[in-house]
Amino acid sequence: MNVLRDVGWVPSLPDQWMRADGQVFAVIEEHEHANAEIPAAIQEQIIRAAWCGASAHYLGAGLEQGVPGLEPYRRCRARFKRQGWHGRAAALDVIVCGGVWIGDRAAVTPEGRQMSNACARCGAATESAFHRYYGCPSLRDLQDEYGDIAGTAWLVQRARDSWDRWPCL
Repeated sequence: MNVLRDVGWVPSLPDQWMRADGQVFAVIEEHEHANAEIPAAIQEQIIRAAWCGASAHYLGAGLEQGVPGLEPYRRCRARFKRQGWHGRAAALDVIVCGGVWIGDRAAVTPEGRQMSNACARCGAATESAFHRYYGCPSLRDLQDEYGDIAGTAWLVQRARDSWDRWPCL
């Protein structure tokens, strides 16, 4: 019952649950197949609540809209694993989870001490996540023997256009 309350469902009658928007959703019936849709709806609501919570974290804006398309990440990670590039796969995991401490994120320590947030590659005064992943002019100078960086150059303008709304993507 607490899980249902955590995702915004409230009991309105002993055999009836309402969603946070006030719509009656679950009416518990005696017939065994009549309630089959309830667990799926609960699971969907729990997943939605988890992504909404994730949207409050660093670079999470946009996740409140639902599960992002992670297929490109999965394909890239699988390729790294097949090639035996476990370090690259682990680094990709950290990036996708928003675990990278980029200059503007790490500029102030937990003790309140100001640190440099300059880009270590090009020396720009501020290294934002957009700068690190898309905007740094030094990206084109990185070793790219497999074409991974060059192969994603087409994403730069798309990322620039949507960064304020969806930095998670």
